[in-house]
Amino acid sequence: DHRSKLIEEKKEIQLKEADLASKEKLLMESLSTLEMKQLEWEQWRRQEEINWHEKLRENEAATRKSIEENMCKVEKERLASLEKSHMEYEKLEARLQKSLLEVETKE
Repeated sequence: DHRSKLIEEKKEIQLKEADLASKEKLLMESLSTLEMKQLEWEQWRRQEEINWHEKLRENEAATRKSIEENMCKVEKERLASLEKSHMEYEKLEARLQKSLLEVETKE
């Protein structure tokens, strides 16, 4: 009776050890899967960060180009206005000279 009880306890221990080994194997597989998922996530995050920086550089370049184009347009308009003013000044100066000559010849 005592011997059969020991044999039964030994079988229970072996079953528990087998169950624990099975659970340990599942746990290790889960950890491995978790580690893989973590690595995949880190790679995804790095790629997203690279993409974000690239998009930022593209946006900055587009903004710079737009500002430069706008400044060129404004500068051309300013130069055209300056040229127009200069031409008007020369016309007025010529009229003034003509008027002065007329006045001088009348005197």
